[in-house]
Amino acid sequence: MKSTLLNLCVLCSQNLDQLLKKMQKIVERTTDNDVLETCAKTLEILCTEGTAIFTRCDVARSTLIDTIVNRYKEAMDDWHSLVEGVSIIQSIDSRTRRQCCLSISFKRADIFSG
Repeated sequence: MKSTLLNLCVLCSQNLDQLLKKMQKIVERTTDNDVLETCAKTLEILCTEGTAIFTRCDVARSTLIDTIVNRYKEAMDDWHSLVEGVSIIQSIDSRTRRQCCLSISFKRADIFSG
């Protein structure tokens, strides 16, 4: 019986790790508000204090938020460089990509900060 419970715990632990990794990849790759909000809400539920999985989920959530914030800062720095004229004259496509990156980074930061 103990062996079966241990195997079940290991299996659940592996599945939780896979879920958290997949959610991180989804958040990094998507720009859809509904998907981002669903991931944020799912992490909020998984990070309920007092549950057995709280610590692992909270670490994953914190890591994801740190990644989102760092990407937002990088996008802001890139944007400031463009606006201040520090970078070489950019093509319209490059400016559009920078605006898009900044917008997406802000959206992710906004959704996961609330």
